[in-house]
Amino acid sequence: MRSTADHVALRRCVLAVSVLADVDVLPSDDGVILPGPPAVTVGWDEIAAAAGPQPAGEVARVRVEELLRLHTTVAGLGPGAVERLRATARVVALPPGHADHLGITWVR
Repeated sequence: MRSTADHVALRRCVLAVSVLADVDVLPSDDGVILPGPPAVTVGWDEIAAAAGPQPAGEVARVRVEELLRLHTTVAGLGPGAVERLRATARVVALPPGHADHLGITWVR
């Protein structure tokens, strides 16, 4: 985690996603728990990477919403879903400032 101010901004961003996009979340010290079944925990570091350098902005909210929805969708696909998706995924190029770009750690 970066700083206390960033952590507060990330929590506010997650709250905004929950309220504006109707995504059920349970914030915890380790991250955000997405109720299942199956329940999934998304760590604060992953949320911070998706939000980017300005966690209070609109772009961050869109990115975090997409991240949480992706985790929920993949968890609902059952065991082995991550491996199946990696085997069939295709590259999409987006500039770093684009709202759908999920941060530098998503580039592989």
